[in-house]
Amino acid sequence: MQTKRSRLLFPFLIVQFALALSVLYNLPFFRQIFGFLYLTFVPGLLIFLALAKVNNDRTEKVLFSMGLSISFLMIFGFFLNELSPFFGLELLSPWPFIILLSVVLVPFAYFGRSALFDLRLAVNNLECQVKTLVGIVVLGIPTLVFLSLLMINRSGQSFTLIVLIFLISMLVLLSASRRLFPPQVYPIGLIIIALALIFTADSSAALIGKWIIGWDQHIEYQAFTITNNRLWWDSASSIPFYAELFPSYSMLSVTIMPTVYSQLLQLDGTWIFKIIYPFIVAFVPLALYKLYSTQTNNRDAFLAAFFFISVSMGKGWGSDKQMIALFFYVLILLALFSKQTSPQARKIFLIVFCFGLVVSHYALTYVFIFMVLIAWIYMRLRNSSSTKIPTSFVVLFLVIAMAWFVFANHATSFYAFLNSMNLVIRSISDFLDVQTRGSALAGLGAVPQLSIFHQISTVIFIVTEFLIIVGFLKVIRNRRMSNFDNEYLVFAGINLLLLIMNVALPRLADTFLMDRFYQTTLVLLAPFCILGGKTVLSLISKFKKDSVSTALLCLIVLVPLFLFQTGFVYEIAKVDSYSYPLSGYRWDQVTLSTWIVTSQEVTASRWMSFYSDFRDHAVYSDFVAKYKVLSSYSTLDRSTIRVFSNSTVFVEKDYIYFRNGMTSDGKIYNGLYWWDLNQTTVLLENQNAVYSNGNCEIYEASAH
Repeated sequence: MQTKRSRLLFPFLIVQFALALSVLYNLPFFRQIFGFLYLTFVPGLLIFLALAKVNNDRTEKVLFSMGLSISFLMIFGFFLNELSPFFGLELLSPWPFIILLSVVLVPFAYFGRSALFDLRLAVNNLECQVKTLVGIVVLGIPTLVFLSLLMINRSGQSFTLIVLIFLISMLVLLSASRRLFPPQVYPIGLIIIALALIFTADSSAALIGKWIIGWDQHIEYQAFTITNNRLWWDSASSIPFYAELFPSYSMLSVTIMPTVYSQLLQLDGTWIFKIIYPFIVAFVPLALYKLYSTQTNNRDAFLAAFFFISVSMGKGWGSDKQMIALFFYVLILLALFSKQTSPQARKIFLIVFCFGLVVSHYALTYVFIFMVLIAWIYMRLRNSSSTKIPTSFVVLFLVIAMAWFVFANHATSFYAFLNSMNLVIRSISDFLDVQTRGSALAGLGAVPQLSIFHQISTVIFIVTEFLIIVGFLKVIRNRRMSNFDNEYLVFAGINLLLLIMNVALPRLADTFLMDRFYQTTLVLLAPFCILGGKTVLSLISKFKKDSVSTALLCLIVLVPLFLFQTGFVYEIAKVDSYSYPLSGYRWDQVTLSTWIVTSQEVTASRWMSFYSDFRDHAVYSDFVAKYKVLSSYSTLDRSTIRVFSNSTVFVEKDYIYFRNGMTSDGKIYNGLYWWDLNQTTVLLENQNAVYSNGNCEIYEASAH
């Protein structure tokens, strides 16, 4: 008789067979879509079903399954990678990976509990809710996403994106009414909002153009390319091998993980980075909603998650490895505070997610180490026993982190941390110099702005920071009446301390960038902004009713902040905007060239990799090309590329990579400063042009 435990085995074998067929026949679209869903959810789902005895929360099932899958792919891929040299096989190639993956997952499929298989997000009676205004709006958002991407990619016009952002802001206003926006819709609403905004309105992750966007993303793409081309990640390599490739090359999140996806999906690496990474980080707000729901009511949790989205749209979601690390960072916190997860499953989840965090991003790992260590010490000094921060968990995380940072690439990540701390210590003498806090103040919005609209945005941003402090103090003062766990409040207090340290200590904010520090601290602090806003509004007698104060908070703080952070207001007012999706069509040629990569630039950089003798001769380019297209789409070592100027003296056989996009009004910009174009013309006229495609030229320096 077939038991409940073995009911998953047969469906699993069917899924494995479908995956094998898609790879065998290289079925277009099916291989990419099915393979992506399989790698992102199936391994983790099987592990979850085998471990979790009871968990009735469907949303947590999705989130934990996703986190387990991604971490498992990196762990499994890492072990296959280390075994490859011993067997003389490319175990990261599709067929060895699929066969070995099937063998490993079969026991999980056999022991998995089919009774926990229901993975639908918590949207009960969806058919009924679709008839409501909110249901229509939520389902209409994907249509606007498609139209927005179509218009921006074809003509650069952003009218439909403006409509999309406005529609989302109206949706948030409706959340003040539980009748118009019932709590059951919150999870699906958040994931749709996050996916829509990240793929259309985020300047670094939007599905716009054909090539990588951003800064760190380019060196991460090179780390992936080196791994994918070799089908092997060299854990022993270190500086001087591609000196500036580290510590990104030490992270499995941009080496092993994208290689596995690229090989099984037969998908170019550019689309792995432009689709899969933003898709994963879009689940962060959903995970935050579940985390906040353990501490406050559903509506406040939804608004806190939306507040996090708004700030992230303005500050950015970070590099690709940071996106993955942020996902694991939030999952660790959710596993710690979840009331649906059994103690045994929690321990395993924490181990797997901690490993995922450690091998994804070094800086975020150090932030988590700081937070957990201080919290553990504080709880021990107060003689408070904590089931959520046990000594075993702290020790285990430290062991995993230190073992990895010492093992991977001769401890390059650890030395990078030591160098950053050394910079902070050496800068203590500049304690009274305000300029050493420039990035810290900018990250908190406390810098002078040009237009009145930017000034209003700064005021609203600072108001939210004030509300966070008010909300935190309110909870501390009325501790016994609060639903917040002691450990959560300790973590939140440490994050406030971290922000104070970034402002107080010179150069500390530069180590991780203050924008990223602030986004990371909001993971725990966001609910206090909502609580603080309602506390301030409740001081006015007619706003004491919760629904009224919530509506007013959305109207005067949350929605305006969202409209400013996305660039919506700047585009409507036609003032300076840093949003490429919304306002890129208004940018001048040089600004566009500093932000996006063109097909001609990619072609020229690839030509240089194949046909130039760059290993024995210097390569010159502008600053932006060095850190973008030449880092990602060529095989050049970024540390060997030099930035040319109007006074550069070339040596015979040196190469000059020149982009016409950096010229404007008779001047040229090398990414650092301007000079007259005729000076460059004189500089290049005696050199040999060896390549040209209309937008880029490559010169070989001739003998003088």
